[in-house]
Amino acid sequence: MQQPSLTIVELNEFNVELLSAGVNEFDLPHLAEVLSWPRAQTTTADAIEFEGLDPWVQWVNVHTGLPSQTHGALRLGETDLPANRPFWVDACEALDLTWGAWGVMNTPLVDATRCDFFFPDPWSFRENAHPDALNRLLALPRYVSKHYMDLKTAKVLSGALLLLRGLGGNWPATSRFLRTGLRQLMAGHANAHTASTLFDYLGFSLWLDLRRQHQTDVSIIFLNALAHLQHHVWSRDGRWHPEMRLGLEVVDRMLGELLATSEGQDAIVVMNALSQRNVDGDDIHIYRQIRAESILEWLDCRWRSVEPCMTDEINVLFQDSRDADHAERLISGVRLSDGTPAFSTDRISPTQLFYQIAFHHRLSADTCLTCGDQSGPRDIPVSDVIDVHAVRTGSHVPTGDLFARGIEMPAALGNHEVAACLVRHLETVTGRSAQAPAS
Repeated sequence: MQQPSLTIVELNEFNVELLSAGVNEFDLPHLAEVLSWPRAQTTTADAIEFEGLDPWVQWVNVHTGLPSQTHGALRLGETDLPANRPFWVDACEALDLTWGAWGVMNTPLVDATRCDFFFPDPWSFRENAHPDALNRLLALPRYVSKHYMDLKTAKVLSGALLLLRGLGGNWPATSRFLRTGLRQLMAGHANAHTASTLFDYLGFSLWLDLRRQHQTDVSIIFLNALAHLQHHVWSRDGRWHPEMRLGLEVVDRMLGELLATSEGQDAIVVMNALSQRNVDGDDIHIYRQIRAESILEWLDCRWRSVEPCMTDEINVLFQDSRDADHAERLISGVRLSDGTPAFSTDRISPTQLFYQIAFHHRLSADTCLTCGDQSGPRDIPVSDVIDVHAVRTGSHVPTGDLFARGIEMPAALGNHEVAACLVRHLETVTGRSAQAPAS
């Protein structure tokens, strides 16, 4: 039997109709090729955004082969749960294959025995990269992704220097990134959306070179910029925002570079774990704390560390359960000045509290936060501690899509059933069983 090559491109939350329109509007031949592959549609039982219908839950469905009701990972950073074990770790051990994963959301390394490389998503604060040298590349995206509304110049420069050291002699990836970045700067593009797209491209270039260098059997890459653009600049009237066009062109370029380095018989899967629908004009406001510690400081809480997530969510780690109890009581009691609850809370462990902003409507300029019926500090204007992160143009839906070359997939399946299909493919190609380690 041949040694398999399975590549999984996790193009987060893409909308097929948007991609197809982009192919028709722009010259995107590689994206057009992928969209011509056999298509499967996936579903999830989770139905409510911010309550399970989120990428940090749905990608765990895909990676573990379990629905969220079983694996239990509902928050970013919950990589240490026993059931949050990606399928490729055990499958590659059993089938005597190697694996490499880049940026995989809310997913742990678990075991490096068969791992060529591992790069966690920047919000997974318990995970480090493997091998250790890759952690130099992690520092900047980890800092920026958590503190992008309150960036400190010294921290950015420190992370950038580590990034440059981490790139080291990887000239192919560096040169591709610099050429693309300089073109965008010369065209007048220099904002957070551009940076998100270019960092996707840099990560992809590094992943592509590591995959080629190690001749990795099973390789996975997570790309988030397109989901970010759909959330922020997806126009309902069909107009193309320049950042959306850039994002689609970079996706096309990445797919082209992947296809150019893949043999015709290699199995490639391009998928999302869930998709988005257009909600441009629906006035859905997503808020974020300007500083991650600001609410805790206002309430005079004591904590050990604060780990912000993607948008309006915060993990707080405490020295002991008494401090956590105190903070949970105060935060859960905070209200807007009209009486609306300001935060929802979830006690992850005796010393860890998760909380997130619970309102999504437009606020008047004079709206305040108050401790409600509890004794506490003075009321504070919302605008002092919380700002609008985005007015949503795209919102999550419980259906997704998968396009595959060189591997048979059913036309419809739960997203948690994808893993079993991929393992069966590897078993077929290797002629071995993944039920027990290879001898």
